[in-house]
Amino acid sequence: DEGNIDRAMQLLAGHAPESKESNDYRGFEWHLLHQLCRGDELDTLRPRHRVNAIAVSPKGDLLAVSSTGPPQAGEGELTLYSLATDEGRVLKQTPNPPPCLTFVQDGGLLLAGNADGSLSFWSGADFENETRYGPRYGTAVQAVAYSSSGDLVAAGYGDGKLTLWR
Repeated sequence: DEGNIDRAMQLLAGHAPESKESNDYRGFEWHLLHQLCRGDELDTLRPRHRVNAIAVSPKGDLLAVSSTGPPQAGEGELTLYSLATDEGRVLKQTPNPPPCLTFVQDGGLLLAGNADGSLSFWSGADFENETRYGPRYGTAVQAVAYSSSGDLVAAGYGDGKLTLWR
């Protein structure tokens, strides 16, 4: 049954409520699989390298992509795409692009966790300004998050540490 979209749709249909009055226990996963099977793909972007991390801005107008080329080439980059035009602009070329990204609050700030253990905040009208903090522990940042209230930053490191800042 591998790759059988019709069978997948049959299985998904078996979990749909029988009527509008029935309880609907389907979660995010059901709806995501259903959408993927229907093929409602909006767009396909083609970064130059293998994608490591992505982040969509809160307004849905920007996509930040961290990508890495072949290991022997030492290529990588952080690219910002406008989803209105599908045009990408390289913010930084680096052999060690960030393994994790997130947009902050209204999307005017991009937070990147870096392979050297530092954090980068990209700001400005075109995200042209990079402010770096760290490295903190000398091990790669594996996950970053920023609270919607804007007062808490969290970073998870490759050695198991989790750091919070206010």
